[in-house]
Amino acid sequence: MKEIILAKYGEMALKGLNKNGFEDILLKNIRRRLKPLGSFTYAKAQSTIYITPGDDVLLEDAMERLEKIFGIAALCRALVCEKNFDSVAERAPEYLEEVLSAAHTFKVEAKRSDKAFPMKSPEICRELGGILLDRFPHLTVDVNHPEVIVTVEIRTPTPMCMRTGAPVQGDCLWAAPAGRCCCCPGASTARWPGI
Repeated sequence: MKEIILAKYGEMALKGLNKNGFEDILLKNIRRRLKPLGSFTYAKAQSTIYITPGDDVLLEDAMERLEKIFGIAALCRALVCEKNFDSVAERAPEYLEEVLSAAHTFKVEAKRSDKAFPMKSPEICRELGGILLDRFPHLTVDVNHPEVIVTVEIRTPTPMCMRTGAPVQGDCLWAAPAGRCCCCPGASTARWPGI
């Protein structure tokens, strides 16, 4: 499974004409911090920096370094897959098996910024939730205080993202959820607690 890292920078997107300068500085800091770990490729879209590690990189080491960079609101590990619900539904249970096997309650959230995607957010939540309940029958749905939040993000131009919420350690400005994700060709998040 090929994973990527998503670094989300939240309120920096509100900087208006200065936004590009802030993004460039953040990307420069990320490159500098990750350079000793190996090769990475970077892309920016929708207030997120997509970080694709080379084959020689340990994601745990990269996540640990990224957690300490000022300006990152949330981090996510993402599994790259095709941009369609069948692909996500097939790969999500395997990818999330470790975190969901240890949990008792969960909920699914969906964010659909790509309005051309054929399923609406409530439909995505319902369908994926049913698939995860079938695969992990010990789980129950708790929409108020779940142990694990699985989020599916349908983005333009990049696809989907699943994540389980957990706070980013080292986030100086914003307390936002982070995650390990199950994603389609570019975006996706689902975080293992403690990473």
